[in-house]
Amino acid sequence: MKAFYSSYFTLLLSLFPCSFVNAQATTNVYSSVINLEQQGIEYRAAFVPEDGGTDSRFRHRLHYQRPLKENLRWRGVVQGSDTVNGDFDLDFFQAELQWQIRNSSTHGWDSALRFDARISEDDVNANQIGVNWSNQFNFAERWQARAILLTAKDLGDRKLSGVLIRTWTQLRYRLLNGSTVALEMFNSYGRTPSFGSYERQKHNIGPLYSGQFSNGLRYNVGMLFGVSHASTEIDFRFFLNKSF
Repeated sequence: MKAFYSSYFTLLLSLFPCSFVNAQATTNVYSSVINLEQQGIEYRAAFVPEDGGTDSRFRHRLHYQRPLKENLRWRGVVQGSDTVNGDFDLDFFQAELQWQIRNSSTHGWDSALRFDARISEDDVNANQIGVNWSNQFNFAERWQARAILLTAKDLGDRKLSGVLIRTWTQLRYRLLNGSTVALEMFNSYGRTPSFGSYERQKHNIGPLYSGQFSNGLRYNVGMLFGVSHASTEIDFRFFLNKSF
């Protein structure tokens, strides 16, 4: 088992220099674990300050999720953005189905597949379908690592060729009060068959703090820093979620 964890962290650390999300990133390095208590709603907001000729911008996301079985959960997502003149533009609707295929009690780690279908409403991006593979490892009592491989294929009139390839990784530590601190990395390598140079890819890295209010409302606060030319320089993120 020690050799297995050593090999895994060699892979995980190899991903640390390359990290990515879109501007105003509302994505997260999600858990592979599913249970029947995960019904809930979440609001996410992200903000990118003005940078040169690019105006500041907010992005908002709302999603509702509900487990179907102990290892199966669906989620509905809607996302929009505040434009420069203050109007709200709808970005997309997305449906997700996550299926946990491994659990730590039996296999030593948690693993899941997630199937995504997106309808774009911004008149720029194409509709998409995708399959993601997530893995989660608990070790050293309060440490946890997550790694996700994501793929997306465009559909419709605005589609681009190839398959978009991304990786998201996270290393997190649970504090004695139950809160967590983490380092997250998001990578977008581009589309197959040619990914292009590092600077043309989008890579971001940053810290995250997660906690809970006395009423049970949980929150995440974090920021991401661009480490390639094509990435946004800084991205502020704030999430709120409530389970029912």
